Amino acid sequence: AFGVFLSVKVYNLKGQLVKEIKTYAKAGKTANVSWNGKDNNGRRVSSGIYYLVLQSNDSKDVRKVLMMKSILL
Repeated sequence: AFGVFLSVKVYNLKGQLVKEIKTYAKAGKTANVSWNGKDNNGRRVSSGIYYLVLQSNDSKDVRKVLMMKSILL
């Protein structure tokens, strides 16, 4: 069985690429991709709105997400 390559790119509101995650999913299987809130240089990103661009071999989807830092009291 074949699979599909998946790319998730995270952009800030300025349109700058913050993080790129690439993975491979087997055909007929669900792929789980998580983002730890760090950029490509390993630094935590600021709280705010980001755009996720999810792309596979044959489809592309854009989602708006809100990143919120947790506060420990």
